[in-house]
Amino acid sequence: MLRSAGEVLSEHESKVVLHGFGMEVTRQAVASSASGAASFAETIGFPVVLKAVSPDLRRKRELGAVVLDLTTAASVRRAYASIVANVEERAPDAHLDGVLVAEQIDEGLELQCGAVRL
Repeated sequence: MLRSAGEVLSEHESKVVLHGFGMEVTRQAVASSASGAASFAETIGFPVVLKAVSPDLRRKRELGAVVLDLTTAASVRRAYASIVANVEERAPDAHLDGVLVAEQIDEGLELQCGAVRL
């Protein structure tokens, strides 16, 4: 993952790397369709979170590119379509790599970390 990654890792790439070092992370996958997102959500269980995957987007919540508390496959399909439409309308120049589907966990401690490749 690190060899093929760009200068900045996406959330998905970061979690893959952290998991490779033995850290526990939420289950996740990048979906390229609404039905794929719903299928993965059913596999990991509800509730889930959907987030746009794009190196061009910085303020995803403000763009409507993050949806929390999804509890059914139908709500995941609707949220996927909404995220894609919001990105196309509000950030038309952004390249969308898919939509991240991740387990939603209870509130608690959130870890943010950074690293530099030498």
